[in-house]
Amino acid sequence: MTDDHRIMKREEFEKLIGQGRAQSTNTGRTASIQQARYRARLRPDDVFQGTAQLNIESAAEQATLLPLNPLGIVINACAWEDAATPARVGRTRQHPAAVVVNEQRLLNFEWSLRPTANRDRGIEFAFALPKAVTTTLLLEIPQKFQLICDRGVVTPMTQDPVMMSDDRLWQIELGPDADNFLVQLVATRDTSNKLVFLKQKQQWTVGRHAVDLLANLHLDVYDNPLDRLQLRVSNELTLQDVTFSNQRASWQAIHSDENITLYDVKLASDLVGQGQIVQVTCRAPAVVDAPWQLPTVEVGNAFWRDGTTSLVVADSLQLVDLQPSGLRYRTHEKTSGATSYSFDAFSPDAALQLQVTYRQPKLVCRLGTSTVLQANSCSSETTAILTAATGEVFEFECAVPASWNGTDIQFTFSPESMVSSHQLTSATNSNGRKLIVRLAQPLTPERSLTMKITGLRRGIRRRVSSNMLPLLTFSASHDTQHYLWLRAPRLTRMEIANDHHAQRIAVAELSPEAQRLTNAPMNASVYVLQPDHNFDIRTRLSDASFAGNIRYTLVTSPDAIQEVITASCTPIAGELDTVYIHFLTAHDEPIVWRATTEVSEITAQKLTVEEQQARALEGGETWKISLNAPQDTPFTVEGTRQRNYQDDIPIAFPTLLATETQRGVLVVDDSLQPVIVDGDDLRPLPPPAGTASTREFVYSANALPAAHLRWPAQNAARLVVWNCALHSAFETNGRAVHLAEFQVENFGASQVELKMPDGATILALHVNEQPLAHAPQTDSQTIALPTQARWVDVSLRFETREAGLRWLTQLEPSLPQLNAQPANGTWTVEYPNQCELLLAGRQLSLDERGSFMYRLFGPFARHAFAVKENARLVERVSDNTAFQFFSAHGEQPSIMVIGRKYTLALAWSA
Repeated sequence: MTDDHRIMKREEFEKLIGQGRAQSTNTGRTASIQQARYRARLRPDDVFQGTAQLNIESAAEQATLLPLNPLGIVINACAWEDAATPARVGRTRQHPAAVVVNEQRLLNFEWSLRPTANRDRGIEFAFALPKAVTTTLLLEIPQKFQLICDRGVVTPMTQDPVMMSDDRLWQIELGPDADNFLVQLVATRDTSNKLVFLKQKQQWTVGRHAVDLLANLHLDVYDNPLDRLQLRVSNELTLQDVTFSNQRASWQAIHSDENITLYDVKLASDLVGQGQIVQVTCRAPAVVDAPWQLPTVEVGNAFWRDGTTSLVVADSLQLVDLQPSGLRYRTHEKTSGATSYSFDAFSPDAALQLQVTYRQPKLVCRLGTSTVLQANSCSSETTAILTAATGEVFEFECAVPASWNGTDIQFTFSPESMVSSHQLTSATNSNGRKLIVRLAQPLTPERSLTMKITGLRRGIRRRVSSNMLPLLTFSASHDTQHYLWLRAPRLTRMEIANDHHAQRIAVAELSPEAQRLTNAPMNASVYVLQPDHNFDIRTRLSDASFAGNIRYTLVTSPDAIQEVITASCTPIAGELDTVYIHFLTAHDEPIVWRATTEVSEITAQKLTVEEQQARALEGGETWKISLNAPQDTPFTVEGTRQRNYQDDIPIAFPTLLATETQRGVLVVDDSLQPVIVDGDDLRPLPPPAGTASTREFVYSANALPAAHLRWPAQNAARLVVWNCALHSAFETNGRAVHLAEFQVENFGASQVELKMPDGATILALHVNEQPLAHAPQTDSQTIALPTQARWVDVSLRFETREAGLRWLTQLEPSLPQLNAQPANGTWTVEYPNQCELLLAGRQLSLDERGSFMYRLFGPFARHAFAVKENARLVERVSDNTAFQFFSAHGEQPSIMVIGRKYTLALAWSA
């Protein structure tokens, strides 16, 4: 024995194992479940119903709380076995279910579980059971079903005196980590009264000329002995041998079609009992340089339970592509002369597609391409530094992509004395050209060769792919790294799309050798080209050379209005020396313009009517702002103007001319003089924090709204609802409790009319946190408002009752209606722990194994969003519908517009 091992008695070993389990289970809590035993029978309506007993151990001297997490079953009738009073089981803020424990006890309860899927081929159940050191699950199911479980040890029980029916009893034994698992009941086929289960372990060995298959068929044979096997073998395979207990079996083909041959295999001795291993060996010709799906071997008269697949690829081959289907990658390791990959199989239809190529002597290739893109031409220069990974290389090949066919390209080598000859083949159709280089002195790890290739393409399309720009590419079998530096001349716009997978690196972070490959400046960045991650580049002449934002602030007073225009400009292509600002309406009062710190001096000029018409501008007024020096960095100019009071003032909405992109924001500050903003096309923004008297609206330069400012009359009364928030908590019995909160700006109104949803019952009504009397059952409610308060908060708590949650339930927001439309709002939804939320074709689940995606794709399911426990969902409705998720104790949601009706789909699993 080594120093790391010692011999001990069996009793001492088991005692240490028990202590380790107790420590791992009790870490961080004073009560734990040591043993859990569940038993249930499948009812005719495909629902499991039964009883359970939890052996709970508590180390606390007083009562403690034990969470029952996760809990995906419905439980009731909970009681302690040795106590006259029922167990205290309920829901807490942190846990959907928990029990109060005083000491070591046996907790008994009844439970049930509905199926998550019911198909012609069988039934599926998603189990989520509280964590325990050991869990035993006994399930009584009809004889026509076979039970498959993705966790634990599954054993069919031959006899059980407790059973009163002809069902078969199955036992599932689980460890401390198996709290979520999937159980499938698959309808069995007629096997001539033989119950046979198969665990298939197969190893594929891929060589240069042949592929060998060694399949170990682990068979559990119940009831009657088995003396024959039916093997379905792909025609690509040649069946070479079948053995059992070192005795060779005999076989004959009894049926064949274009894909499969069915063999009847007569074993030398009978199979009976568990753990019987039959070995099958086959061979197929190797397929190189083409995708190939490995052939299959299936056992026709056995029920497949699980399996593993190993792939061994010889070092003389390069694995180019590997696509598993119905398999989960487990690990890979390098062995002597080969590389082995291991997978777990989840269905008998699991497949493995691969592509291999012959491994060539490897080059180490470091390339850099510098490309200048113009509106209709492209010039590139590719520099390659080549060395050998091992040994010596006297000749190599590389490719000139087909995108450079028909162009004249120039080659230079350094040092020239290393090159004996080079040849560039002619292009054929759409294929590229091949460059063959023969060396007088070989490449070694210490000796390198530098190649430089230049080329010019004219008449290119406005949109090109990144793989069309380099002048040289090398085979994927070589160690290649390729950098791309993109440039565009002044007044040429370059837009890049689909580059979210591409890697971009600052030149300053590259090695000195890599920096010399592209000659890019230190403040630039380059792309790392990857064969599978191409992106698109679009070029065009820049009509607009900058992007801009306008912030138009109106400050009202009893006898005047002040305009503040803040224009922010960001040059995109070239330098900017002049900007034009156009106003929708013209006024006689002048605007005083000033420069910010980015621009030292500016000159402002109001265009005449003739000058405006020359620029195709009709109406309003236009100002020309000239900079003392051209700018290629962002800058801001600001103008102010004082205008006299007049009723019904049209809003001017200034815009920047000839911008690439632009955003306008109207700000109304009426803290000194309240005004009314009339305009149907304005999009309000949430009031900024701490500025209740300031309102903001977004407008577009492409579709300017028609809006006015009006001073309210003395007897005019109206109100504006700026924000509303609806919080809905749904229960499985159909009851829902809602909290609606409204932020109202009041202009002298004494009351507001509130229309309730159909069948709603008002539980509480508050105005500015003061309770108001209300009628519980009413279609509408008149709410008195404090006339002296400009800002009023109205909150309403009410409940609705619908039919209980079904397997799939549509939910709609029950939002009370005021006699003023809310400008912004949110809807927050809380749903029971047993439910899953389906939204806009995307499935969101707290329990991955019980989710719809998991039931559809099995263990290969992937979720677009990870939703935490106690999560809520907020739907955002704007120009483009989007969704935001946040934890109940984490980030706060942003304000979102309620602009149209929408629904949620709720599915529940128990």
